[in-house]
Amino acid sequence: VPSWATADMRYAEPAAKPFALLARALKPKPFELANLGFTLIGVWICELAIPFLLGATLDGAVAKQDAFDRILRLGAMALVIAGALYVFHACYLRAETRLVARGTFRLRRHLYARLIEQPLSSLSGLRKGEIAQRLMSDTDVLDSHAIYLFADVPFSILTVIGIFAVMLWMQPVLALLVSGVLALVAILSHLVGRPLETAEKLVRHRWARLGGKLQETLDGFRAVKSFGREDFEIRRMDREGERLMRAEITAGKIISRLEPLVQLMTTAGFLAVVWYGAFLVYAGTLTPGKLLAFIAYMELMHEPVRDAGTHYAHYKQSAGTLARIASLVGALPSPIRLRTTAPAGPMDIFIQGVSYAYPGSDRKILDNVSISAKQGEIIALVGPNGAGKSTLLDILLGLLPADSGTVCIGDVDVEEWDNVALRSTVSALPQGVPLFHTSILENIRYGAPDVSYEEIEWAVEKAGLASVVARLPRGLQTIVGNRGESLSGGERQRVALARALVGKPRILVLDEPATALDATALPPLIQMLRDDRMNRLTFFVAHDPETVAIADRVIVLDRGRVTNICKPSELHSAGSVFCRFLPTAA
Repeated sequence: VPSWATADMRYAEPAAKPFALLARALKPKPFELANLGFTLIGVWICELAIPFLLGATLDGAVAKQDAFDRILRLGAMALVIAGALYVFHACYLRAETRLVARGTFRLRRHLYARLIEQPLSSLSGLRKGEIAQRLMSDTDVLDSHAIYLFADVPFSILTVIGIFAVMLWMQPVLALLVSGVLALVAILSHLVGRPLETAEKLVRHRWARLGGKLQETLDGFRAVKSFGREDFEIRRMDREGERLMRAEITAGKIISRLEPLVQLMTTAGFLAVVWYGAFLVYAGTLTPGKLLAFIAYMELMHEPVRDAGTHYAHYKQSAGTLARIASLVGALPSPIRLRTTAPAGPMDIFIQGVSYAYPGSDRKILDNVSISAKQGEIIALVGPNGAGKSTLLDILLGLLPADSGTVCIGDVDVEEWDNVALRSTVSALPQGVPLFHTSILENIRYGAPDVSYEEIEWAVEKAGLASVVARLPRGLQTIVGNRGESLSGGERQRVALARALVGKPRILVLDEPATALDATALPPLIQMLRDDRMNRLTFFVAHDPETVAIADRVIVLDRGRVTNICKPSELHSAGSVFCRFLPTAA
């Protein structure tokens, strides 16, 4: 990570106000602020000087005394200042772009890190598509909206202040006339644009909803095609698209009233100044050159005043978007890990009185579960669907926090483990076989990127994957496709098993390891579980008798409670519902 990206936002206050979060993301260094300030002042001085030189040139021509030399001298000065204006402006925009781009990166990185660190329970109630929308589109607020606030608003404010001061010095009455027009424009812009915040907030919400629906459809594309639900999905997207369209039209109506109003008031003020200035020149109280300079200053002031409504819209859009990001950050506190290394000694598991219910539900998935297992043991967890087996494994892995009770690995509470140390000690094979769109090699060493090639070959052999790799044209370099779609279910299972074995973890947690494996692939799995068993603790969920038969103990889970702990040969005492787990061979 580059040095400019290391500004640690992980401990930003969860209740931080939106623009405080933005300032923390930008976090400019003193020299960056000095560079921005210096170039901005340079642009400001150059822009104020050019109209003054134009007015002085015209007055010199009217006076006719030394007019030729004066016109050349003032013209040359104006050209030099125009060149300086270009240099200052280019440097300012470059510095501002760099600052905003890095701030966008930091904000997106902070949000992504905060999301990726959360336990599964924190994300279970959120739509993944909407999370992606916030992560990518909402953080882009710096580039699409906040950039105007940082680049244009400070310059606009300085321009208005500087021009007004010069005009006040040149002709106080005209300057007061201009200030009255600007005050009227500001008041009307606020009144007309007040509903814009709500309208823009609704637009962003509709965008997130539409993105979430699209993500869900793409994730379930196979089901859509299998059940012929294309028309249904099109209608569902149409409904979300129409809601977004109506929200955009509402916001557009507000903007359509705001921007023309600002334009009208600015034009009226310009006409009034020219009209009154002409009378002053006729009366001899204002020179033609000063009137020209006054008109040039009015032209310079026209742009920031004209864009006042746009700046207001950018501010409201930025505030609304940043408020959503701040609320998401506040809802996802940074996890605290107390232990940085794995403890020495046997890696036993101790689970005492663990209960768990999913957020928003009163039904306990686990109810006062107590289990102990020692290094060298093979423990099988069996039970009907919905008994809480996979949830118990997630709590054991530290992926879900228990509502009550204690889970210790190596005599240390799992919540006190550092995540890196925990993952290097406990390896898992979850359900669903999550593979990434990369090579088999990269998928295997995903959890242990520094592992040697020899260890990868060992894991491939132990997982029964060697024969699969041998017949693939590119071997371990074969790209598995999206979610491993180029492999069969059994092949994906073996890749995931090899990934769990890499690094030789001291605790192996497997959820349905025999899923999708045929009769020829099952014996290597069973042999792998038996090999080197004394150097690790194996904890697995299974439904097939062959795998359950190798366990030292079988823990029967039903309706979230431990109903029996026995040897595989004693499973018949657990009741007829578990008879299918009886070993087929002694």
